[in-house]
Amino acid sequence: AEQSALATNVLSPLAHTVDVLFQQWALTTNVLSPLAHSADMLAEQSALATNVLSPLALQTDVLFQQAALALNVLPPLAHQTDVLTEQAALALNMVLPLALAANMLSLSALQTIPLPP
Repeated sequence: AEQSALATNVLSPLAHTVDVLFQQWALTTNVLSPLAHSADMLAEQSALATNVLSPLALQTDVLFQQAALALNVLPPLAHQTDVLTEQAALALNMVLPLALAANMLSLSALQTIPLPP
């Protein structure tokens, strides 16, 4: 009877401790289970985002390469356009006086033609 009483005095607090531990484990499971689910969902979303963003990054790289090539091509074209504009201006400076001289010659020629009385 004494041993039974001692065992009860020892085992009863142990049983209570085990109950408390099980309750804490249940609470932890209730907290951690949704967190694990959230972590799984985040991993899936991350994988989806990687599948979307990776091609976009590649496309961005291609666009930057094309922009760099365009910048290498456009300045020489702009320079060539400037040269052509200068040449056109010089040509106009030469042609306009010639056209004016031709008009003056035409007027002089018209003046030398006798008009009928």
